[in-house]
Amino acid sequence: MPLTAGATSQLRYWARVDLLTFELRFETRFRRCVTTVEFSQVLAWGQTRMATTVLEAGLNAEQAFTAKSQSGITG
Repeated sequence: MPLTAGATSQLRYWARVDLLTFELRFETRFRRCVTTVEFSQVLAWGQTRMATTVLEAGLNAEQAFTAKSQSGITG
């Protein structure tokens, strides 16, 4: 679907990751890991409807992942 004049499109992702040791590279000076409780307080866009939507979807995905892992289901 094409965007209308003045409209923007952004994507947000929730990812389950294992972090490697942080290495200062390029313009990245630091990284900060936050809990789900801190999520909306830390992000510049954390008080937006999009942040709430991403957090809720991520928590639902995490709950489904955990339930699936505990039941022994793979794939």
